[in-house]
Amino acid sequence: MKYPISIFALLILQTTKGLAGNFPEEAWGSRYLKDVPRAIAYVESRTPGLIVEPPPEDDSETTASELKFLKSLAQSRHSRDIILIHKENLDPLKRFFEVLQVSRIESPKLDALIGRIAEESYLPIIYFKHKFSRIRPYQLDTNLLTVIDGPPHPSYPSGHATQGFLVASIIAELFQAGDPRISQVMELGKAIGTRREAAGVHYPSDTAAGVALAKQLKPILMN
Repeated sequence: MKYPISIFALLILQTTKGLAGNFPEEAWGSRYLKDVPRAIAYVESRTPGLIVEPPPEDDSETTASELKFLKSLAQSRHSRDIILIHKENLDPLKRFFEVLQVSRIESPKLDALIGRIAEESYLPIIYFKHKFSRIRPYQLDTNLLTVIDGPPHPSYPSGHATQGFLVASIIAELFQAGDPRISQVMELGKAIGTRREAAGVHYPSDTAAGVALAKQLKPILMN
């Protein structure tokens, strides 16, 4: 997902760092907060069977372990990781064209397909982000260094992980069994999510929840 963030939202995020609890409503980007009612209506009417388990509590051993893991990732980031984190922060789904070595202009049907997948998965992602309202890892632990600015919406589930895995798994259906491009797109689909962990803006459990949501959305979109 592409996440524009206002200066106002950034200031709010800075003032709420280190506070356990729900992601503050005032820190939401106006675009995303405006879409919450639409997301609720969409999921309840069109995809009522979607299930995402609640995230670990802020004070749980799981969260403490995840924060420790994220700090270790922050210390081992390479320059290539940082470059890809910035590229995927701006336009994660564009990376599929790079891996497949095709251009959007030359592949309008693929471009339309990826755009449709992103559009259809956006509201379910916003729905669950609003439902669980999980604060970002760097908000809970201010010693965690991030590569990019924090997105102006809750952490769980990861939208990048959801859309990355969903796009990859659907594109993989276009190729015959054994085509090396299948492993290439699936590897990218997973990496788009895990690199958000390396960036310091998502917990591993955010990523896992995003993949779980993508697996539920895939048959719905395929139909």
